[in-house]
Amino acid sequence: MSDETHTAQLQWFRVHAARMLEVAHHNDLDTVIGSCPGWSLGDLIGHTGRVFSMASGSIRAAQSGLDPSVRPSTIAPPADDSLVEWFDDRVADIDSQLSSLNPDALSWTFAGPAPASFWIRRMANETAIHRWDADTAVGLTCAFEPAQGIDLVDEFFDLYVPRIGAQNFADPDGRSLHFHATDGPGEWVIQRNADAAVVTREHGKSTTAVRGPASALALVVWSRSTADVEVFGDPDQVAEWQSRMCM
Repeated sequence: MSDETHTAQLQWFRVHAARMLEVAHHNDLDTVIGSCPGWSLGDLIGHTGRVFSMASGSIRAAQSGLDPSVRPSTIAPPADDSLVEWFDDRVADIDSQLSSLNPDALSWTFAGPAPASFWIRRMANETAIHRWDADTAVGLTCAFEPAQGIDLVDEFFDLYVPRIGAQNFADPDGRSLHFHATDGPGEWVIQRNADAAVVTREHGKSTTAVRGPASALALVVWSRSTADVEVFGDPDQVAEWQSRMCM
């Protein structure tokens, strides 16, 4: 990706991380996170900080030329009142690492060794989704810029479909899904075959079509919400998607 794209992604990360810190500072950490069953706000903050720690460790190892097949250690969240302060430190650390990384250095990632620039996009989108989780839990609204909404959908198909396994998208009836952004250049077709699924970035007639702003489509794809989208055809596919693909 270009330097311009990385700059935009880093700015997205900073905006979402700052909002998560604000929510954590001003709300009860026992607040229930409805979009992450069984989690409290404290759990969400702890999880996100741990992911930041993993990314920071991976970038540091890449910068040092260490083996990119070896997963780095992470820093566990504290089980006391210092959690928010710990999270603040993790935000500052990963921001520093993302800002100064060599994008071409080979890094450990959960998808296999990849250029360290992987983490710029991953942290921007990880933080965006969990910022939405936190905001929604405390009664705030959250929407993503159209460009990030499109990238959230792209990244899900680029990264998580292979990770989950395309066979988990399979459908014996051969149904298909078409996601269509109304505020940017984003269209995706998921052809669900009997043993796997094929994702293409195109316009195509499908069993079910989901249209709406890119931000709202991202929340459908990431199994968070179906608000602000129109569904045409077989609506059961959307419910099935969200029950299977909850991340």
